[in-house]
Amino acid sequence: MTGPIPVDTPREVDVTELPAHIAIEITGWLGAALVVLAYGLTTLGWIPATSRWSAVLNIAGGTGLGVNAAANAAWPSAALNLVWLCIAAAGWARSSSRLSRPPLLPSCTAPHKGDLPPDAAM
Repeated sequence: MTGPIPVDTPREVDVTELPAHIAIEITGWLGAALVVLAYGLTTLGWIPATSRWSAVLNIAGGTGLGVNAAANAAWPSAALNLVWLCIAAAGWARSSSRLSRPPLLPSCTAPHKGDLPPDAAM
C-alpha cells in the first residue's frame, strides 16, 4: 500500500453548537492558566503547596482541563486531569481537616547549632 496515510481532519463545528464549543475551549484555557498559576505561585514560594489556595487552583484547573479534554475525546489527557483533580481534592481535604497528619518523610533540614547537645561537635 502506497500513498499518504489518511489523517482525521478536525471536526467541523455546527453553528448551533458554536456557543458550547467556545465555552469548552474557554474552560480548557482557563484551566490551563489556573494550573500554571498554582505551579508558579508555589514554586516562587508565594503560597505553600499544602495551602487551600494551591488546592483550589489545582481543583479548578484540573476540572477545566478535564472537561476540555473529555469534550475533545482526548482520553489520556482527561484521565490525567481526573487524577490531578483527585490529588488536589485530597490536598484540600487535608488542609481543611483539623487533625493534620505528620509528614510521610522526616524533615531534611540540618539541625541548628543550638539544637545539639553541648558536647556535640559540628
